[in-house]
Amino acid sequence: DIVLKECFENFLPTSDNIPFCVLASKGYAKNNLCANESVSLIFVYKDIKAYHLKPMIKAFIEILNDVHLQID
Repeated sequence: DIVLKECFENFLPTSDNIPFCVLASKGYAKNNLCANESVSLIFVYKDIKAYHLKPMIKAFIEILNDVHLQID
């Protein structure tokens, strides 16, 4: 992994350049969230094939589910 990063780090986009954003909506956006309430999130992304964002978003949702965060 370290060798790959050293070889390809100049080709990797910085996190500022990845066309992906997570927005809060409904109660979570208003800082008005109750215990055991689901969190409403909006995933906004530009579908550029080189970034492979759909698998990244799926992995992000799996992480949220693993920590038992209920999302809409």
